[in-house]
Amino acid sequence: MPFDDDRCVLFPEKSAMHYWDGVQWVEWDGVLNVEIKNHNTDDRAYISPSHQLSVHETDDQTFDAESNNAAINRTISPGVAFDLEQFHIHLSAAGNAGDLTITLDANSGATYDVVILTQDMTAVTDFVWQPTRPLRFEAGDSLVIQWANAAARTYGMTTVYTTH
Repeated sequence: MPFDDDRCVLFPEKSAMHYWDGVQWVEWDGVLNVEIKNHNTDDRAYISPSHQLSVHETDDQTFDAESNNAAINRTISPGVAFDLEQFHIHLSAAGNAGDLTITLDANSGATYDVVILTQDMTAVTDFVWQPTRPLRFEAGDSLVIQWANAAARTYGMTTVYTTH
């Protein structure tokens, strides 16, 4: 059983162990493998048997997709902290009147709810939005995407986010 104090994980191994070098499993005659968690970046750093440091992303990227020709009222609630990476939508024809909105529905209460994006869909058929930096959401927060779609345009919409 590894020792894990939520900052560093130690994996005691037998005298021979295998590690992945990025291409293949390699046998190593050693006694310890160290994994260091970095909570600021959600990466994990591994010190390999050759004493080289490698960093691996451990978070899960999710592509939330929806297609329809009705009004959009999509709520994304992963239940854990997450980063909004990007949003894109394609319409079968120009969207007609009405704003698409993306809102933070804060777990802390309505006082903290924020409209993140408002996009007039009148002349839009393709729209891609990627924040300059991913937007961090706390565990329990939700992302709400809404658009009236009064002209009943068929749409394909994808929201990309990373859970932590």
